Amino acid sequence: MKALIKGMFFLLALFAISLVFSPALKSAVFPDVDDTDLVQRAWNEQQSNVLVELDARVIRIHPDIADFETFQAFSIELSNGQRVRVHHNIDVAPRVPVSANAEIRLRGEYDWNPEGGLIHWTHAAVDSERKGGWIEVNGHRFL
Repeated sequence: MKALIKGMFFLLALFAISLVFSPALKSAVFPDVDDTDLVQRAWNEQQSNVLVELDARVIRIHPDIADFETFQAFSIELSNGQRVRVHHNIDVAPRVPVSANAEIRLRGEYDWNPEGGLIHWTHAAVDSERKGGWIEVNGHRFL
């Protein structure tokens, strides 16, 4: 019985390690979510507080926004052509090395505005009320 349990733990550990070091296996087991249609629907229906995960292309870098917190700001274009602004809080997360035309993947909270919307909360959760977000560039995830 002990040998069976040890064998199961060994196989589970091998599987976990293979997910970390094999992007192909990881994407087969955990396919990426693409919420582009959800963002379009939220914009059409003027919805906010919508958790989204998607791929995008950076189209413009904006100056940082120094308000009560500091935000790295840039605009992205989704696969459907919709343009959305991103505000990434660099008081609680590291600055993300993005430039125009960079391909990124992100998870954050979409809020409606007339210009196409805003995605923020692209950092690890700092309270228990929201699920944390991230921005991924060249395979490196910034929380």
